[in-house]
Amino acid sequence: MDPEQDSKGYADLISLAQSRCFYYGMMPSMFWIQTPHETGVWHKAMAEHDNDLWKRTWQQTFWNGWHSAFFQRIKTMPKYERYLEMIGIESNKRQTPEQMMAVAEQMTIALGGKPRIKPESETN
Repeated sequence: MDPEQDSKGYADLISLAQSRCFYYGMMPSMFWIQTPHETGVWHKAMAEHDNDLWKRTWQQTFWNGWHSAFFQRIKTMPKYERYLEMIGIESNKRQTPEQMMAVAEQMTIALGGKPRIKPESETN
């Protein structure tokens, strides 16, 4: 016997609604201050959100799988910059050694390290 049913097999509607709302993350205090209509509307909205999330997840999964298979089968890999341009992203420009050192020093300071002492020749 389902714990949400009585001995005659009838479901306790409050327990059923409560368990479904708790499944979707509603707090008990919120459940008890809402009307049955509000609870039903909230439950329907969460179920639709779950369905949309499921669809987006599968679309992304299939997109990734298709492109992985495509790139495994081609003989020469297309230029990465071409795809970046197609979606409107500029490719990163190469950094000079000085720029790389400046970034590394900023990261060191951000992580609690001490900045390096620059030689006299670099400060002039």
